[in-house]
Amino acid sequence: MPDLILVPHANDTHDDHHATYALSIFAIQHLDYVELTSAEVFCYVVHSGPKWPAPWAYQPISPGSASVAKPARNHMAPRGTVA
Repeated sequence: MPDLILVPHANDTHDDHHATYALSIFAIQHLDYVELTSAEVFCYVVHSGPKWPAPWAYQPISPGSASVAKPARNHMAPRGTVA
């Protein structure tokens, strides 16, 4: 059985992602999955506002440069920080 569950964050502004969060949390709570398995539930944000995440696509540091800016890391919040 999985001991780590990743779901979209409740504050994700994309309709499908928020619906996935709601359905996942409903199922986890309805089945008492965490209590039965001691699994950890983490949330991640994909969309949060009109300008996040940025950059949206490949963006080299300077034109013609082979270097690439580091992508933004997913922000994960432990279970209990999301209502």
